[in-house]
Amino acid sequence: MYYLGRSYFKNGNYKKAVESLNKAYMKNQSKYNVKYALVESYLHTQDYSNSLKLVNEIINEIRNLISEFNLNLDYIFVRPIDADSLDRIHPEITEKDLLSNYLILINKPPIPVQYFRVGSIKRQGEIYDIINKNIISLQILYKKYTGSLFLKLELLRRCFFKRVLEKNEEQISKIVDEFLLYCREMNKGLELSLSTEDYVGYISYFKGILKIFDLPIIENKITDEYSDFEHQRIFPKTHYLNKFREFFSYLDYVNEILNKTLDGSVILFYLGNPSKFSFMEGFSNPILKAEFYFIQAYINLNYIIDGKIKSEEDSNTKFDVSAINTQEDIFKVHANYHSPWPRSNNPKFYLFMAEKAYNYSKKHKFNYLVKDSKAILGTTQKKVEILEQIRLERRKKDITQKLEILSKSYEDLNEEIILNFQKEPKEGFDHFARSRIKREIEKILREKTGNISFKIHIFNPVLNNDVMDTLSKETIYRDSVVVRSQAYFLIEMELEEVRQDQSINLKIKHFIDLNREGSSYGEILDRINWLIYNAINLNLDSFTLRTVPEDFERLKNYFENDFINEYENGYFEFKILDQFENNEITIQIKNLEEIIIEL
Repeated sequence: MYYLGRSYFKNGNYKKAVESLNKAYMKNQSKYNVKYALVESYLHTQDYSNSLKLVNEIINEIRNLISEFNLNLDYIFVRPIDADSLDRIHPEITEKDLLSNYLILINKPPIPVQYFRVGSIKRQGEIYDIINKNIISLQILYKKYTGSLFLKLELLRRCFFKRVLEKNEEQISKIVDEFLLYCREMNKGLELSLSTEDYVGYISYFKGILKIFDLPIIENKITDEYSDFEHQRIFPKTHYLNKFREFFSYLDYVNEILNKTLDGSVILFYLGNPSKFSFMEGFSNPILKAEFYFIQAYINLNYIIDGKIKSEEDSNTKFDVSAINTQEDIFKVHANYHSPWPRSNNPKFYLFMAEKAYNYSKKHKFNYLVKDSKAILGTTQKKVEILEQIRLERRKKDITQKLEILSKSYEDLNEEIILNFQKEPKEGFDHFARSRIKREIEKILREKTGNISFKIHIFNPVLNNDVMDTLSKETIYRDSVVVRSQAYFLIEMELEEVRQDQSINLKIKHFIDLNREGSSYGEILDRINWLIYNAINLNLDSFTLRTVPEDFERLKNYFENDFINEYENGYFEFKILDQFENNEITIQIKNLEEIIIEL
């Protein structure tokens, strides 16, 4: 039944694992491996009371065993050893000097671990059997013992967090008292405890959670016990705790958030993108993930969003739209209304984390988180809407003021430029098409504004199509705004017709290929803002956005909804045309004054 239970456990079927291991436990309640496996299974099924009961059994029984048989655990730590005392394990060990084969086995990082193997001893027989059984037995015993010590910390943490969410201060205080007593016990002796580095993260966690949930009286218990305590990075120092590395990673993530929140800073990040926090490793345990999302969402709502709303309201109050009164002012500062805020501190991130907390806890049926996370999500949505509305007000004022200034100089210009190249070039056709004609077109585009078309006469009309093929492969840029790469256009030359006079009639199409930009969605929206200003400044009547299929619908939805609201003004009308087959969106620009005149 034990091995069947372990198989269920490894396959993630924790309920079946508990059933099988319980049967094995009832047959023989003295086997530590069965108890330990049952503890791990209970941990996944959130049966913390039974898990704590078994952990305490394991810890107490192993301690009694060590005391009863007078086992000296000095043998399993690497430090000076009195060889005369080694007869407590077996007299043959001292005579044959075989202890050195396994001394570095336990609790000695960063020295590479060398496990005790048959091949490491040349002699076989009775001596080997005696030593091997003693070593392996002691190794397994100590491994289960240290693992149980750590799991008790984790179990106390989980029970503590559930009681905090229940707002049961009596039970919270009781668990904190038990936790502090347990920490004191671990300070009594090295052999029967964990290193401080192994449990200091839990102290930081308890203190931080009590702080953000506003439980100062209970928090003072920890403060009084650890008055000089400072937040620090944690890691498993005891060798056998490496298997619990994701628990340490979880504490690192959460304690970093708690610590920054408590000292007034803001820190926002999400699992799966730890690049900005290289010392943090991800973790996959569903319970740890759900609690991480919940804590982040709770902190965002209770400690960050209100401050951000106040900051945005102050920005609106200080925003002086009259300071923008020239075309130079329009292009002086890059608007970042949609781009990611510093340190990913975007209102939508608050909503993203609240949704994560609710959806993840609901998906995995963590009922102790579902109710509170749903309430957090609802309140977060309302506050994010407030934030977005505040920023929208400022954005609309900014856009309207800039469009008013641009409207004063905007003209609907359409001009056909005639280019004559009657003399056959000496440098050859390729240079003629790629360099000479292209250079002439670029020069005109730099000097003139408006919607320009070209009528080109070349020395040999037979080469018209070849000229077109060559020019269509060339890249031409157009930008009236110096040193503002955010506002350039790419030029595409389209052949309208080859006329009877054997000339080439070229129409200029302005576009930007969003596929080449490699920007985030928010940055693309801000880029479009620049493109609109620059298109008006160039007296264009339209320009085109090209994108990939997966972004096309998203942009189309933006232009059909948010764009109309953002760019509502009394100076320009923007008509949006989308071509699904080409993944293109064209923005047509019309001066409202001209529309009124036409009417």
